[in-house]
Amino acid sequence: MRRDRTGAIHTYRTPSGRTNGLVFDHEGRLICCEGGGAESNRRVTRIELDDEAATARLGAMLAPTFLAAGGGVLFLQGDLGAGKTTLARGFLRAAGVTGVMRSPTYTLMEPYQAAGQRLLHLDLYRLVDAGEVEFLGLRDESPDSVIWLVEWPERGQGHLPAADLSVHLLYRGSSRVA
Repeated sequence: MRRDRTGAIHTYRTPSGRTNGLVFDHEGRLICCEGGGAESNRRVTRIELDDEAATARLGAMLAPTFLAAGGGVLFLQGDLGAGKTTLARGFLRAAGVTGVMRSPTYTLMEPYQAAGQRLLHLDLYRLVDAGEVEFLGLRDESPDSVIWLVEWPERGQGHLPAADLSVHLLYRGSSRVA
């Protein structure tokens, strides 16, 4: 995906048909992140996130790519409190979700509908076994037509579709790095 100087969004796909996870700013500079697919297709860029608002803005910047594709899988990784839910909320707001956005920490999944697009926010932290993902009823939620935002994807390893984009949030003093 590339956002050019006019704000147009361009999505590049890997040979497997997955998006490659490249995000460009309004000046055409690569700003993010790590693509899914074969190791040779992966690219990593670090972004300094000064505060919670910057983390939410990053989520908002990622949303148009997934909306333009009509679906996809975004993995959100990092320690407790690193900003995964904040990034997801920024994404959801940019996608057009209004009202209260509950954290799926206890429910494991919160579904949303915005601008004709189905979105799922999953938080797998409380899973005891990766096989428990099967009990969430996700088989009919194809990432080709549904956007999945998955916190703690490593807890569902082997039972989740491949990520189109993976964002790993790290602490760096009082700020974060994606």
